[in-house]
Amino acid sequence: MLRVVRGLASYPRRSPFTTAYVVVLFATHLWVDWFLTPPTRGRLLLAVSTNLGNLQHDPIGSLVGSALFFDGMLTDFHSLDFAGTLITLGAGVIVCLPWLERRYGAPRAFGLFAAGHVGGTLLTAPVILLAIAHGGYPDSVRHAYDFGISYGAQAVLATSALLVRPIFRPFAAAAVIAWPLIGADWSGFPARFRDLRPSLRRRHRIRLWTHCSVAPQAFPSEARTDKCHRSEVTVSILSAAAKCPRMTWLEATFVSVGYFPGSFWRYLSMAAFVARRTRALLAAGLVASAALFLSGPAAAAPTPAAIDCRAVHIPVSLAAGQTADYQVYGELCSPAGTHPDVVQLLLPGGTYNHVYWDFPYDPDRYSYVRHAVPAGYATLDIDRIATGQSSRPNSLLINTDVNAYVAHQVVRALKSPQLGAFDKVIAVGHSYGSITAMVEAATFHDVDGVIDTGILHKLAPTGAAQIPLYLNEPANIDPSGRFTQLPLGFVTTEPGTRKSFFYNASNADPQVVATDEATKDTFTAGELATFPLVLVNGTTSNIHVPVLVVIGGKDIIFCGLGGSDCSSSARVQAQEKPFYPADACLESYVLANSGHDVNLHLNSTDWYAQALSWANRHFAGGRSSC
Repeated sequence: MLRVVRGLASYPRRSPFTTAYVVVLFATHLWVDWFLTPPTRGRLLLAVSTNLGNLQHDPIGSLVGSALFFDGMLTDFHSLDFAGTLITLGAGVIVCLPWLERRYGAPRAFGLFAAGHVGGTLLTAPVILLAIAHGGYPDSVRHAYDFGISYGAQAVLATSALLVRPIFRPFAAAAVIAWPLIGADWSGFPARFRDLRPSLRRRHRIRLWTHCSVAPQAFPSEARTDKCHRSEVTVSILSAAAKCPRMTWLEATFVSVGYFPGSFWRYLSMAAFVARRTRALLAAGLVASAALFLSGPAAAAPTPAAIDCRAVHIPVSLAAGQTADYQVYGELCSPAGTHPDVVQLLLPGGTYNHVYWDFPYDPDRYSYVRHAVPAGYATLDIDRIATGQSSRPNSLLINTDVNAYVAHQVVRALKSPQLGAFDKVIAVGHSYGSITAMVEAATFHDVDGVIDTGILHKLAPTGAAQIPLYLNEPANIDPSGRFTQLPLGFVTTEPGTRKSFFYNASNADPQVVATDEATKDTFTAGELATFPLVLVNGTTSNIHVPVLVVIGGKDIIFCGLGGSDCSSSARVQAQEKPFYPADACLESYVLANSGHDVNLHLNSTDWYAQALSWANRHFAGGRSSC
């Protein structure tokens, strides 16, 4: 024990550069997590990400900035993110980097770290560009979050694996390979590989491999767009090694992790064949990256159109014949420089506001707006009446019919010159927002399509029983202090309950849940009392426009014991079809492993793609059809 204490006490003196770097990493992590608001945090981390957009316009700034933050978890001890933090920050930086610093000096040790950080980033750039060009990744990957120390840390770990005693080297090498594979986000096993060698030669006249005629790539169609591409590249290169008899598995160990520190292997007394071939791979990767970036738009798909958004305030009344004494707040977005024919009216659910549809944390994954607008649609993301920045009348006046009538006035504004005279309006709802969309479409017949998420006609008895238990806290006593000015009648969820009610925790980012809690809104007793009637009084039988229903496969409100069968899209379609007329052309989709909030789970982009495909089929060219 005394020896451990002495070792810790001498750590700063024996490894001063590593100590300083660790202090910087912890300082930036705590600053971002504790002192920045979610929107500010998102903008900062996006600015330092080594995504394609930043590498093209500010390569030095993004490469340096990304190394000052670690993308990990310090508190959720049971999560895979915490395990990743232990491996990259703990084993890679805190343990192995100072060992190399003491053994070879700070310049060589940090040179190795920097070579891994820069080399790994540049080697993945052409891989991602090719994936985008061939449809394997969406174009939004160009502007995804991608920051952290994992490349540099894995280079240090790989080097250290060769420096341990020979008896331990196979185990160390296995560990170096295992972590990227375990940390990968799989969409089926085994991963799907494609041999892009002919395409590489034909399109870019580049040969990435110096002694193998294989250049595979893993492009899962459901691939996540921020953290997983490194792991997928790992699996692809392992596949290449298996196909290439001239590549030894020792080489594959270091190739597989994607970190090629080049000539620093020589300084660290690596075997000559490893040094020679890793240098060749690094050079090939740098040439490929430079060629692809210099070729610009010809080498890949075009960058997504910029988004123009403006705040709007729409005068509304609560019933026909009344004066428009209230306002609905919304954010109207469209592709820059264009005026789409079709606009999607986004209606948030109970205890949510417009933030649900344009989520500030990791918006490339969780913001529906960021996917719909680049696809060519305008969106109006509103705060329903009595929520967010919209007017808050007396809570006793707010119920489902009022919400539907207010939404009807917003639809009329969208089809008038007041908000752009759009030809078609699709009502897109979540949970209670879906109830609002149903009643509006069935009553006023002025929308041209409906997308309902987080709603089915049959509730699970256990889920239904939990609704009043979760929505029982008077908003004005919520510890956040955000609703203290509201009178009685407005309710919200108790702190800490949203995770178990709205999420399948195994498929959700804890930071998303925290952001959800920080931005939650209110509900009224009238809304709570009147929404079940819509599910039993035949409302949807009066909807005569195309309808898409989306539900999370793990939604405890509807898919629990005794409720709807959410095991497949076909099962949900069969259950929901009797509630709609034939001209609703009903389609159903189950987002696997998602809880109630389909926008806020790790695979949210799957249902975004489904919704946009549905909209394209029904409203291509501004025309709706079944």
